[in-house]
Amino acid sequence: GGVNHELHRHVYTGEWITGFPALLRNLKRGQFVTFAKDVYEEFFFPAFLRYHWTYRAHVLGAGIWLLAGAHNLRAPPPLRAAASQGHHLRLAHRLFGYIYLTAGFLKGITVIPMSYYSHSLEPKVRLPLSLIGVWDCGSLLLAFWHIRHRRVAAHRRWMIRNFAVGAGSIWVRIFG
Repeated sequence: GGVNHELHRHVYTGEWITGFPALLRNLKRGQFVTFAKDVYEEFFFPAFLRYHWTYRAHVLGAGIWLLAGAHNLRAPPPLRAAASQGHHLRLAHRLFGYIYLTAGFLKGITVIPMSYYSHSLEPKVRLPLSLIGVWDCGSLLLAFWHIRHRRVAAHRRWMIRNFAVGAGSIWVRIFG
């Protein structure tokens, strides 16, 4: 599974894992979440049992959001192209955009309770982390509003902002 208390324990304890071979072995197993054993037993597992549907919805939404966002960022629709080719590319971009919007909203809305009611976060950081979920949903809605009003440049800027903040939280989990 994706949770291994030995992997990346430096996030919580400051200790590095026991070498590059151990890192590769764990990544091949799909184990990439960062928890020390005592943190896992005391905080993560009870919180997971209490909020397991929220965690699952968040991870599912984040995974779909990441794939759809990477696709649309990599292949933006042409503004001016041959009629047949441009229509298909714009249609695919729109489809992936709706997927991104739905999955991103699911990801963002679940950040709020996960952060605010977290057992492992200090009380002073719960509200700021919860506000990231509010910003996530708000920036998605702003980007959607801009494209519905045919403001392509503003839409693109807000989508890049949304993707950058969401992808930044992924990098924090990987590199601690």
